Amino acid sequence: MTHTTPPRKRGRPRDDSTARLILATAVQVCRDQSYPSMTCAAVALAAGVSPQLVSHYYTPDELRAAVCRMAIEHEILPIIAQAIAVRSPHVAACPADLRTAAIQWLGGESR
Repeated sequence: MTHTTPPRKRGRPRDDSTARLILATAVQVCRDQSYPSMTCAAVALAAGVSPQLVSHYYTPDELRAAVCRMAIEHEILPIIAQAIAVRSPHVAACPADLRTAAIQWLGGESR
């Protein structure tokens, strides 16, 4: 299982359940809207937390990376396909067969 909790930073200790809530909400925001349109502010609004709390746990790049890891781990094709389409570096580790399935989904073959 891939570790999706962000690395520790200086300051107040993190609550892993909050980090998991933020990540799960970010994945849902990507499903409901799109991977390219996901912002920390949109995730904060959907999670019912402040944007500052999201920023405490994740930078925008860390959040995108964590969403891609989660999408790859759980084979969430729409998110993987959208990340590939915008040339996100965070899908570089995506297995070839999953990448192919995501591209086929993007092309409309699995819709």
